[in-house]
Amino acid sequence: MIERFNFYDIYGYLLPGATLVGLLWLPFGIITGTWPAAQLSEAVFVLGFSYVVGHVLQTIASKAVPSKVSDRKKNMRYPSDLILDPDDKKLASGVKSKLQEYVEKEFAIDLRIGEVSTGSDEISSNRVNAFFLCRGLLIRQKIANYAEQFEGLYAMQRGLSVAFCVGAFYLAGWGCSLAGSTIWWFGPTSSAFLLIGSGGVLVRSLLSVRRGPFHPNSAARDRWLLPFLLAAVFGFGVSFGMNESRTASHFSVFWISALCALVASARCYSGYKEFTLHFSTAVWRDFVSFKSQTPEPPNPSGSAPSYLAE
Repeated sequence: MIERFNFYDIYGYLLPGATLVGLLWLPFGIITGTWPAAQLSEAVFVLGFSYVVGHVLQTIASKAVPSKVSDRKKNMRYPSDLILDPDDKKLASGVKSKLQEYVEKEFAIDLRIGEVSTGSDEISSNRVNAFFLCRGLLIRQKIANYAEQFEGLYAMQRGLSVAFCVGAFYLAGWGCSLAGSTIWWFGPTSSAFLLIGSGGVLVRSLLSVRRGPFHPNSAARDRWLLPFLLAAVFGFGVSFGMNESRTASHFSVFWISALCALVASARCYSGYKEFTLHFSTAVWRDFVSFKSQTPEPPNPSGSAPSYLAE
């Protein structure tokens, strides 16, 4: 049961879902001039449907769009790990030193900020575990709002990137539907795209459920969901376009819309990468700020600190 509808639901699910629903309806609106009515009941239905679509979209986006980024040696690493390298300047060296001190004192984890990790070694494991521990502490202290906003924004950009990409292939299918009326082999080819894409999405989804999230090859194979989905929506676009009455001017609109959607997808993907770095930086900085303002607990024995004892 949902206790509260927060900004993450809007950023991560509602907006990407509404974007995809709008792109899927766009050709029908252009041809028929029919758009969703402004009545409250229909608006609530569209928003609810978009929210559900957004959830499904994020399950695909989280697999297809990697959370890791490539470092200078082409190692794939999480941003929370990468920004602690000695040559990365997103955090000042003094902040990194304090971060290592506070993390080691709080969680007994050595971040080893003077070394460069590979993304799969103990250094990366320590940094990623420490990151989630710091984030959990900030959430418990109710001071993680700033970082959570960045998390919502990068989820939105990731969802929008996939939504625009799916919409671009769908609109391209509509644009190619004219060829289906003049080239005899184009219709069967688009039907093959539709069948292979739909079948691939179904089979991959069933295998993911059967094998579970802890199967060693689940992440790599789930990335095939997006290519299969793109093939399916392209086939749907061609099929719908061949069955609708349209004019030559419509195809120009479809191709322009597809190109704009593809550009928007690329821009949103770039924004997603940027916000993942902002999110990781905000968590590390907030943790240092919180610990630097937290007073040391009193000495229960009443004796002098060890550094004063002779």
